[in-house]
Amino acid sequence: MLGDRDAARRVSDKLREADGGDIRLPFDINAHVASRGSVVYIAAINGDRVTSARFSVGDADKRRKVASEWAKDMRLRVNGATAMTTDIREGLERAEFAAVEADEAKRGDDGDLGDVTGEAAGFVDDAVVAELAWSHSDGRADFIVYDRATGEANRLDSVATAAGTITVPSISAGIVTPGGRVRGSLYVPSEHDPSGEDETRLRLDVTAFINRYVELPGDAVRVAVEYVLLSWVFDVFDELPYMAFRTADAGRGKSRALETVGAICRRPMFVGGGSSAAATLRLLDVFGGTLVADEFDFKRDTELAATLSQILNQGFQSNRPLVKCTGEDNAPRPFTCFGPKLFALRKTFPDDATETRTLSIYMRQRTRNDIPLSLPRAQFDTEALALRNRLLVPGGSSTSAASPSTRRSPRPTWRTVSIKSAFRCWPSLGPMRHAP
Repeated sequence: MLGDRDAARRVSDKLREADGGDIRLPFDINAHVASRGSVVYIAAINGDRVTSARFSVGDADKRRKVASEWAKDMRLRVNGATAMTTDIREGLERAEFAAVEADEAKRGDDGDLGDVTGEAAGFVDDAVVAELAWSHSDGRADFIVYDRATGEANRLDSVATAAGTITVPSISAGIVTPGGRVRGSLYVPSEHDPSGEDETRLRLDVTAFINRYVELPGDAVRVAVEYVLLSWVFDVFDELPYMAFRTADAGRGKSRALETVGAICRRPMFVGGGSSAAATLRLLDVFGGTLVADEFDFKRDTELAATLSQILNQGFQSNRPLVKCTGEDNAPRPFTCFGPKLFALRKTFPDDATETRTLSIYMRQRTRNDIPLSLPRAQFDTEALALRNRLLVPGGSSTSAASPSTRRSPRPTWRTVSIKSAFRCWPSLGPMRHAP
């Protein structure tokens, strides 16, 4: 945390005054401020990086934990020489002091400009990529933070950035869930599973998951898989299509398809016909992600139908917030509603423009007998969470993903390779739009 810089400075001043002499370690500890308020520590032998860690400035508990782990790390033993935990902890403190001093000298008098704190469900800059997640050990939401300098993912309660500190949205309790017995309506990963970097295997497993719980017509499962992958990189696009599972008859599986595909999208937020219009707009603005809406009649004269129609009119472009008057003074405020959107529908949208930007999959009578009539909830939630953990794969800049004609500026994201696949699949999405 930025406020802990003074604490770190006081600790380091005591180290300077102490008459303990030099500490002796069989490896070097180098450190640098990756983003304001946190430091990356690198343990190296003969100039080669062996391991690394990242934590907030002045975090004594984390420092002790890292020192204990490094003391047990066999890779950090040179010719049988080991290091005491206390020596490593002191080495980390000295490295932190040097890193903070160098950073403040570089920044000059602007060192306190980053004290503004804000809430967000994710953050990306040149130093880190952060995504909202669920901590099973703490029973609450936190961040999984990927460090670009070290290539490692860590758990943090807040993310220090050049503009300030990003914290978990305060309304997360009761809303954010990993699934299972934790109640909520917005589903997130619980950890970073690096096996998701094998995209060929990941695609096969996503396809198998969808086919296991719902029967989609023709090649529609391929389109559904692409839309799932697209949802995890939607923020590198300026425009997005929507997707709808449709049928006029009951019992064709459109709600099952919506739940199955929606469960493995990025930050899926499930809302129903009885949801509050104000709550839906607020949650979408705070958390972003994928809106998953079931059984809506947009032609009914209700506040929710009217609000969702407005969200759909604005939410396909990244630079078109929905402006509403809120608060005691009824002041206008922009609400972000950009992101992927999935629907289960019996009727068409009232707006032809929304209809044309929607990928429609028309459900048919089920022909397979291996689809469970009743969803095995525990198994389904476990498998969906495992896939979300694998889909949370950090990537680099998106410049290589889009075609040159888009002239898109570099925007880091969790995944880039799947964007290429989404573009390759784009020509096949048109025929699916109106196929009965």
